Amino acid sequence: MDKVKRTIPELKKLLDSAPRALIARVADEAGTKVIYLRQLSRGDRQSGGVLARRIDAATHELCPDFHVSKGVLRPDLYGEVVQ
Repeated sequence: MDKVKRTIPELKKLLDSAPRALIARVADEAGTKVIYLRQLSRGDRQSGGVLARRIDAATHELCPDFHVSKGVLRPDLYGEVVQ
């Protein structure tokens, strides 16, 4: 049985709209790479709980207009946050 891809529109919006330097800084602060953020946004990968918290914190601090909550990344762990 194939796994259903779960895209992350909030993360895609950040990757499509924010300056490259900001995206690189978010990835660095979260302890990952930009390519991994792209894979998460497309649903090719699923973040772990720790990475979801780090992305949440990094986007909240560095770019609140593009905040990606841990609940959006991992609703099974944190519950999807309605904004």
